[in-house]
Amino acid sequence: MSKSRITIIVIIAAVAGFFSYRFIVRFIHFIKLGQTLPEYLRDMIGVKPSVHCSVAIPGKYDLKVGLAKDILQREKDLKKVVENYIKDFYPELPIDKMEIKVYELPEKSGEDEE
Repeated sequence: MSKSRITIIVIIAAVAGFFSYRFIVRFIHFIKLGQTLPEYLRDMIGVKPSVHCSVAIPGKYDLKVGLAKDILQREKDLKKVVENYIKDFYPELPIDKMEIKVYELPEKSGEDEE
């Protein structure tokens, strides 16, 4: 009886370890994506966007990219560019569990104009 109990505990620990490892690796790559994506988009469109990343525990990833209105009108397929970047450089991230939103940043007031 004790031998089968130990076997079950080892199997449960192995399964939990596997899923924990997979979640940690995806989380680390998602954090790296949040750091490298603004630079990539700056090279592609000439303006560094605002990027916000969030992760929910069950494995849902939210990625929000904010740009000015004129840039959004100029770049129609920005969501596809982001998806292709993720597929090329971060293939371990699940695109089907990721929600990518491209939104318009509010216009800045006259504080920046000097």
